[in-house]
Amino acid sequence: MPTLHPQMKAILAALKRQGEGQKTLPELTPAEARGERQRDFAAYWTADAPPVSSIEEKVLPGPRGPIRCRIYDPGTVEAGPAILFIHGGGWVICDLDTHDGVARRLALAAGVKLVSIEYRLAPEFKFPAPLEDCVAAVRWIAEHGAEWGIDGSRLCTANAIDAIERGAKVFVGTTVDAIERREDTGQPVAVRWRDQRNGRTGRITTTTVVNATGAWAPITASLSGLPAKRARVRGGKGIHVCYDRRLTNYAIAATTIDGRQIFIEPWQNMSVVGTTDDDYYGDLDDVRATSEEVRYLVQ
Repeated sequence: MPTLHPQMKAILAALKRQGEGQKTLPELTPAEARGERQRDFAAYWTADAPPVSSIEEKVLPGPRGPIRCRIYDPGTVEAGPAILFIHGGGWVICDLDTHDGVARRLALAAGVKLVSIEYRLAPEFKFPAPLEDCVAAVRWIAEHGAEWGIDGSRLCTANAIDAIERGAKVFVGTTVDAIERREDTGQPVAVRWRDQRNGRTGRITTTTVVNATGAWAPITASLSGLPAKRARVRGGKGIHVCYDRRLTNYAIAATTIDGRQIFIEPWQNMSVVGTTDDDYYGDLDDVRATSEEVRYLVQ
């Protein structure tokens, strides 16, 4: 039988003591739950909350209006990864303030900025409205995080760390050697992998395989005994030219003489020009920009 972490045991015991003589959450209306009980939660989670270097109130665009959020900075000095924190509450209760202490501790422990968002709550906004706000926040920060000193391309780091802490195995620099399947049903039973850096190999048993390998998807499919065409993904190549200064403070998109779209956009103190966006049939593990492609963008 799985056992609870000692910290979780302490939290549950404290919440139980706190709720003695009161209705349980399922017995309360949303309004009641957001009243006294939510204040109890806030008092518990924010008790002895540590200070952080700075806290900023912000808003970002959502599918049905602005989404309020709060940025906790533990003292970062340059753009880097960030944690997008989605508070608990079953999509019905809690807000930025109830989890203020949790957000502070996470930001300090990780050493990166943390963005806590206040999504819409049910039943006023039925599911999937709260989830849609969360998805919109992820997308906006990934694309515009530089405006807040966040490298949006590194949002996945916290997800990987969180998954590892909950028992997941994450392999970096690793390729799939083969996917084993049952002969009678075709059901996947295991994945054989190889570490490209040191040649180490291994085998993981499974009943489900999700092929999310992008341009390598046809290769991964063939390793499972499936026709490569079952994965309808075509390799593409797009290069970018990065200038060490800002050429403009605005993002500009244009159409070239051969009908392709190119753009220039500021990013931190740099400018990025892209992209060539061609089909690519070469070695997917050895993609290089050519002088002709650079000339295409610059001229």
